[in-house]
Amino acid sequence: MAMQIENESSFRATLGRGFNLFLGSAFSILARDNNKEQLPTGLALTKELCIKFSRPDLQEHDLPLVSQIIKSKNRTEFNEYLLNRFKIGEYDPRYESITTLEVKRIFTTNIDDLMPKIFSKSKERYLNDLLLQGATFGDRDAVEYLPLHGNVLYPEPDFSFTPIETASAFANNPTQFQYLVSCLLKDPTIFLGYSFKDAGTLQALSHHFTTPAQPKSKWIQLRTDEKAYVDYFKSLGFEIIIGDTESIIDYFNIRASEITRPASSELNAASFSTGRIPSLNEAPVRPITDYFRGHAPVWHDILSQRIPTTKKYNRIINHIDSGRNVLLSGIPVCGKSTILMQAAAYYDTNQIKIFEENLTPEKATQIVSKIEGKGKLLLFIDNAGDSVDALDILSNCKDIQIVAADRSINIGFGSHRFKSDRFTNLDCSDLNEDDYQNIYDSIPPVIRENRMTVPEVELQIWPSTFEFIEKNVVGPSISDRFKDVLIKLRSTQIELHDLFVMICYVYSCHSPVSFDVVSRFIGAGGDYVKVYGVLERLGKLLSEVDTNNAQFVDLDDTQDHFTPRSQLIAETVVDRCRNMDFGRVYLDFHTKVPRLFIPRYSNFKRFGYRNGYAERVFQDWKEGEKFYLRVYKEDKNYFLKQQLAIFLGAKKQYGLAFKYIDEALTESKNKNPNIRHTHARLLFDANIDKAASDRSLKHNLVRSMEILEACHEYDKRQTNHALRFSEQAIKFNSVFPGAESLAYTTKAKTWLKEEIHKTPSLRYARRLLKDIERLN
Repeated sequence: MAMQIENESSFRATLGRGFNLFLGSAFSILARDNNKEQLPTGLALTKELCIKFSRPDLQEHDLPLVSQIIKSKNRTEFNEYLLNRFKIGEYDPRYESITTLEVKRIFTTNIDDLMPKIFSKSKERYLNDLLLQGATFGDRDAVEYLPLHGNVLYPEPDFSFTPIETASAFANNPTQFQYLVSCLLKDPTIFLGYSFKDAGTLQALSHHFTTPAQPKSKWIQLRTDEKAYVDYFKSLGFEIIIGDTESIIDYFNIRASEITRPASSELNAASFSTGRIPSLNEAPVRPITDYFRGHAPVWHDILSQRIPTTKKYNRIINHIDSGRNVLLSGIPVCGKSTILMQAAAYYDTNQIKIFEENLTPEKATQIVSKIEGKGKLLLFIDNAGDSVDALDILSNCKDIQIVAADRSINIGFGSHRFKSDRFTNLDCSDLNEDDYQNIYDSIPPVIRENRMTVPEVELQIWPSTFEFIEKNVVGPSISDRFKDVLIKLRSTQIELHDLFVMICYVYSCHSPVSFDVVSRFIGAGGDYVKVYGVLERLGKLLSEVDTNNAQFVDLDDTQDHFTPRSQLIAETVVDRCRNMDFGRVYLDFHTKVPRLFIPRYSNFKRFGYRNGYAERVFQDWKEGEKFYLRVYKEDKNYFLKQQLAIFLGAKKQYGLAFKYIDEALTESKNKNPNIRHTHARLLFDANIDKAASDRSLKHNLVRSMEILEACHEYDKRQTNHALRFSEQAIKFNSVFPGAESLAYTTKAKTWLKEEIHKTPSLRYARRLLKDIERLN
């Protein structure tokens, strides 16, 4: 029977205009595993499982029942069998036409890696896994991917067919369900590879994403034109496709040949979907006084050339001219982003220049595929600590030169990834004395002190840009100003107070907030009048994000986004907020806002769940434990168990802390030096106070020191290990002075000197070195 498509003209237009794909098991039947066997669908998989696990008595039952019984008795073997069975060895190349169609999102109940395999070959599109990376929003080259039952590519996968109904699976994960429904309401959806057995699932979904006011088209593939089936799905609002998977793929190939993106004869910045540096006329205008009041630089500040370059700028340009990758680091608010943007704007080159933030590995792979062998790319990356996996990929491409920047502490968490043979590190924390007069002269007279003052900083180092500017600008400090703002809001408008603190908390975790986030936080139910009414009352405390700005081009341009006026303000507000108030905001946010609605969630989660927040919020350690385990249930990342362990250690619950850090060690396969570092830290903290009276505990302290030594040896560029080892060496000496302690403090002194040589502005290292020198 020839394939039939209801409202075919609309279907064809949808393939070139933008749509969602929702894939079931029958869609993968043209793929084979590593043994060249066809992938099984529901019934075939049920029979295979019964044979493999010697349960012939279950062959007449359906997959959910069979899976539940077998999995309950042989979970590890069950998952291993599925992992091997559903890893794709080869597939019909006609599948690759999907990468040319204007697919925006792919949802699938399949656990195979067919889609990742297909998109890994595309030079134009890449697959963004929502569970691993969070939503990308405005990147037109990204295809959002949500494998609802897990995927064979995940570390430690735990596959779920029990129950198979998507709606039931979402009952345990409302975040995914809410995000899925919101996406299905935005664009037409094509359901492929499902059978009538899935009717309950599809009916439940149909109920949620059909809106009488503005319904989006949805097509479903049926392999038979049996009238009862057709009538049933039409009653749910589906348009019908009659045909098998091969017919659908053939149709996609024909349509793809009609809408193939034209290849550019010459690469330029516009060839990349994000990252183009704007001209002065394109950059939104703001008063330069905002910059000197502590707000983050914007392109108009840079392109208008009203911020002077410093001596560090000349050194960076010299490194770029040498052809090396450059890594700018330093303390917060020392001018790293300013220098990076100045270099991106002013450096004269025939290479393509783009400026990025928040690169995922998939995005990095796509950039490499576009440029490799076709030209040279000078890639500027801010907040580099958020993009370490991407930088691994980019730094292996000889056609890309990288200039990246971030705070020293953020780079430190992944410093073993910034290999010295690939990056030249330049600390930007302190000014040169020759910079003072230029910066002072550039401060607008209306806010400039009458006489230039050079601030005094400790330990014989030069002040940072911010320290110098704050000393020479009229008015109270940022910290004092926003302490007063919080007091006033708290006493008169608690709703505004909490909203402002929430926005600052989220932005301090490297994410703006969207309209959706604000609406959910204040319970507005999407009411535009209510949301914008509240936001307008915050007035100039907020900045509306321009999604045409290269810094935010990845965001969803169908809704507005908001931030505080700078990262510094965000962190100041969070720090100055009373613990009881911050705790209320923190819990409200994590209760009301599903994680998949948080822009740049892959960045947010690295900061938003850190133990320091939990210590402020949860007085009762049991409540903190419940919170972390709830988050872990949705996002099974061993980092969360590490933070839970540190939190419990701070609460002196060392038994439980060791339980969770051991689980994190196992899940990381004992390969992550930061997890091992935390294990050593907990081991030391649990025993140091008791060791003075119970000397048998000394071996635990020694073991902790040995672990840190091993971490430092494996992870030489990780400043954190050297600092913690030095702290512990000082405490060890207070309890067990002698030759062993001397060996530790001597090693600590050597490591601290190395760190200070690498990063002269590392003030804490200088303090520790002074403390150790007093001992010796």
